[in-house]
Amino acid sequence: MAGQRAAPGLGGGVRGAGGFAGIMRTPALGTRTLEKPNGWRPAIAQALAERADPPWPTLLVPAVRAAAAMDCLNVAVDHWTASDGHLRLDVVLDEAFAALAPR
Repeated sequence: MAGQRAAPGLGGGVRGAGGFAGIMRTPALGTRTLEKPNGWRPAIAQALAERADPPWPTLLVPAVRAAAAMDCLNVAVDHWTASDGHLRLDVVLDEAFAALAPR
């Protein structure tokens, strides 16, 4: 992760991250910015459940996986924002997902 510079369209550089950081520092905007993606969680869980083979008996597993995916995204964006856009968001997000893999 260290030394990964932002590529155009993949994290935006300092100006892009600064704008997002400004949104996140504004309470009403920051809250709404986090609420909207978290509202996607049930749809993501349902999509995972529909693709499961064999199917899960309940929505617990896909709901947990959807929640983990959304939190990976939120943590990755937090780290990218803190870097002032010096890190590539796609690289940080890949690292966040990789952290879930068993070792």
